[in-house]
Amino acid sequence: MLAVMLLHISALPTFIAFSNNSYTLGDDKTSLHYEFPEFIITTRGSVVKQIEPNMFAGLSVVYNYTKIGDADLSFRNQKWLARLYFGFRL
Repeated sequence: MLAVMLLHISALPTFIAFSNNSYTLGDDKTSLHYEFPEFIITTRGSVVKQIEPNMFAGLSVVYNYTKIGDADLSFRNQKWLARLYFGFRL
């Protein structure tokens, strides 16, 4: 039996140079002040294992982190996505 495994890890940092964000509460619209650095980080990881010569299974994970705003009002958002998969070659 083959013991073939593939591992992948990567990160993509994104710095926002300019933003024009606002929020609305009822009829009141307020602009958010830009404060450097506002950023988004996307991280990915994956593991794939060959089970038989024509079958494989794996796990893939994506993590997103976003930070925008200033000291008075800031938003931080975290999202996780995980996928488990199985496949075969014809």
